[in-house]
Amino acid sequence: MSTVPSIPDTAPFTPEQRAWLNGFFAGLFSRAPARSGSQLSALGSQPSAALIPLTILFGSQTGTAEGLAKKAAKEAGKRGFAATVLDMAQTDTAKLAHEKNLLVIVSTYGDGEP
Repeated sequence: MSTVPSIPDTAPFTPEQRAWLNGFFAGLFSRAPARSGSQLSALGSQPSAALIPLTILFGSQTGTAEGLAKKAAKEAGKRGFAATVLDMAQTDTAKLAHEKNLLVIVSTYGDGEP
């Protein structure tokens, strides 16, 4: 199975930047066109399993759910998923019906007001 490149923890990025870049790479590699047999033989490699698309939605007042969503995306990438992290407030709900793998992470403070 091919691996998605990831930004190492020692790279000069903040954790948020690193999570965003890792999510970007996961999304980019999940959309890469499949290679034909002739392309594979030219590269000397065998076909690998495709990454499983995963959409992670977060809703957060203080950033806790967003941080957890980014950590979940990083872990999902290690387990064969191509995770895309999206803010619930900016998500088209009509598209959610077509999602095969969806993780929702929500966190509030107070009495649970939206």
